[in-house]
Amino acid sequence: MHLESIINLLVTYRYVMLLVLSLIEGPLVCLGAGIMIRLGYFAPLPAFIIVIIGDIVPNSVSFFLGKFSNKKTLAKSMLAKLNVNEKHFEMLEKFWVTHTHKTMFLAKLAWGLGMPLFMSAGMTTLSFKKFLESMTWVAIVQYIFVISLGYYLANSYASVTTSDRYIEIIGIFFSFVIIIAGMYYLSKFAREKMLDAE
Repeated sequence: MHLESIINLLVTYRYVMLLVLSLIEGPLVCLGAGIMIRLGYFAPLPAFIIVIIGDIVPNSVSFFLGKFSNKKTLAKSMLAKLNVNEKHFEMLEKFWVTHTHKTMFLAKLAWGLGMPLFMSAGMTTLSFKKFLESMTWVAIVQYIFVISLGYYLANSYASVTTSDRYIEIIGIFFSFVIIIAGMYYLSKFAREKMLDAE
């Protein structure tokens, strides 16, 4: 298959590709979606709805995996690999039920812990309705912010003249690095909060 055919396929099925990628890695794909919206490849509303769906589906699957699993076996095997011991699990159970929105916010920021944390929510008495409601609102706020960042980066690039283009590319590159580093440290903070809270 020629490169031109591949590009045509990607352009033709861009929304399907966006959904598939969103199911795998939400925040970074969402940042890219903001850039692609500015460049005219995506309409804002459909792209936004797709990344929200791409966020909700895998997290809901994780919730139900936790709900219908052998809780003791799963907690010992999967959660233990991430240093989530029995004490942490008891604390998580309390947080999911009494502080659902705060816990959801931190769980969505804690890259690498998302799946086990959402599974732990399924192991508690938290209802799926409350889990879904909290997850949806947190995802909407999170992705409005991330898409806006991507749009801003692309917009700042598009607004410069050709003579300033190289300087702007360097500026955008460093902005992108700062954003990724910021997301990483925010994720690290969320992981520490989730695991170190007593």
